[in-house]
Amino acid sequence: VAKVKGAPRMKAKTKEYSEKKSWPGSEYLGDCLRAMIVCRGGKESGDTIYQTWLQLKKAFGIREDNGRLKNNFATAGILKGDKHQTPPDMLMNITLNVEGCMPMPAEIQVHHEEILELKESRDHLLYEIYRADSISSLQGAGQASNDTKVIKKVLEENDHLLKENAKVMEENAKVLEEKDREIEKLKQKLLAFSQE
Repeated sequence: VAKVKGAPRMKAKTKEYSEKKSWPGSEYLGDCLRAMIVCRGGKESGDTIYQTWLQLKKAFGIREDNGRLKNNFATAGILKGDKHQTPPDMLMNITLNVEGCMPMPAEIQVHHEEILELKESRDHLLYEIYRADSISSLQGAGQASNDTKVIKKVLEENDHLLKENAKVMEENAKVLEEKDREIEKLKQKLLAFSQE
């Protein structure tokens, strides 16, 4: 099961959509409810991903006027201007129709297992930081997520290193000042010696 999009991220996307498209913007959120399919690696992985797409296309009637396919497998490694590179995956926006309930937009993510492992590693945290509007959006509305804990730990480690570096620089400055005084004394001795 894919993580449900957090409220701070939904708020940021709603704001973005209301500015770029139309108010209130929430009608463009298509991935609040998410499902994830992870395809195993190996020789057949490309075919498995393709067959998964065909089955989902048929099951949810995905076509130009009903849903959306964002095939990042097809564009992996291609930079679009100054935009970041997206990892290879396949994202489908569908309308989930359950009897007795109102239709709801959802996202189905199709991943290759080895790529997903890399994507979800600690390195993915940098992407989260890059796209965040504020530190509070990374904190998940006051609840400390694992990512937030990692961010806090990294910031604390960096703060500690900066303080240590400041101490070393201060000590080096004192040593340099002492060396400058010694050089000045030697210059004075040389000057006195040359005048004799």
